[in-house]
Amino acid sequence: MNTWGISGPAFLATYGVLLALVVSVVVIDRLRAEGGPKATHDLDDYDLAVLNGGGGLATSVALLALDRAGAVELGDRMVRQLAVTQNIDLATLTERGLFDLGIGMEVVLTGPVPPGAHPVEVDDYLAVVASSTRRAADVRRIADELASIQAMQGHLVDIGLLRGPAELARRLRQWLWFVPVLLLGTVGLVYGLSRGEPVIYLVGLLVLTVIAMIIMATRAVGQRTRRGDRLFDEMRNASRGGTSGSTGTLTAREDAGHLLAVGGWDGLWSADRPLALAVGAGGLAALEAERQASSFWAWTACSVGSTSGCASCSTPASPSRPPTPT
Repeated sequence: MNTWGISGPAFLATYGVLLALVVSVVVIDRLRAEGGPKATHDLDDYDLAVLNGGGGLATSVALLALDRAGAVELGDRMVRQLAVTQNIDLATLTERGLFDLGIGMEVVLTGPVPPGAHPVEVDDYLAVVASSTRRAADVRRIADELASIQAMQGHLVDIGLLRGPAELARRLRQWLWFVPVLLLGTVGLVYGLSRGEPVIYLVGLLVLTVIAMIIMATRAVGQRTRRGDRLFDEMRNASRGGTSGSTGTLTAREDAGHLLAVGGWDGLWSADRPLALAVGAGGLAALEAERQASSFWAWTACSVGSTSGCASCSTPASPSRPPTPT
C-alpha cells in the first residue's frame, strides 16, 4: 500500500503512533489529579451525602435530622405500629405493600425549624411546606434546585472533591479525539482498496480505534474526583468504627442520618426498612443494589474511580429488594 507517496509500513507506523498518542493523552487526562486546594476532613454528613449520592441523598439526610429535632414526623412509626397490630413482616415490606395498605408515608409538620438548623434542613422544611403531597420524594426531585445544595456542590467543586458541569461535559466529549484518527485511517483504507493493496493490518488498527472510541464514549465518568473518592472512602471506613457505618447496622435512630450519608440508600434500607421507606429510599435502594450486583459495572465504576458505586462496593446487598417506585 502506498498512500500519498507514503509507503504502507510508514503509513501504518504513523497511524499507530497517532492512535497511541491519543489514547495516552485521554488516559493521562482522566487519571491526572484534579486541581483545587488540598481537601480537609472537615466535612459534615451533608457534604458526605452529596459526595455519595448527590443532592437528593442530602435532602433525605436533612429530613432525618428534622424528624430527630421534632420539626417533622416521618411515617415509619405508624408502619411499626401496623406491623404489630396487623402482623406485617417488616423484612419483606415494600413501597408497593405500603400502597396496598393505603399508607402514603407523608411527612407531617410537627413544629418549626429548630434554631441553628443547617441550611439544607431549612430548605428541606420549606420544600415540604410547599409540597402538595408532602412526601420525601417531592423534596428529592427538586434537590438540585435548592440554594443550599447548589452552594455545597460549588464548595465541593472548589476544593477538588467534585467535578463541575464543564469538566464533566469535557470528559464526556473525549471520544471525539479519536474521530480525526479514524478518518485518517478510513481514507487510507479506501485508497488502499482502490489500488488493490493489502490492508489487513490497517483494518486491525481501525478496529482498535473504534474499540477505544466506544470505551471512552460509554465508560462512566462520575461527578466525584479521584481525590473525592479517596477522602470519602477514608471517612466511610472511619465511620465503621463508630455507632453506624455503611455496613447495614443501626444501633440508634440518631445515627440514621450518618448511616444514610455514608452507606447510601441501600445502607439505610438494609438497616431500617420502615425508616428507609419513610424517606422514600425503597426503590432507590433497589436500583443501587442492582448496580452493585453487576460485577462488570462495579469494576467500571471503581476503575474510573469517581462514582458512588466505588464507594459502596463493600456494602452488603439486602436479601429482598422493593420495586422501583412509580
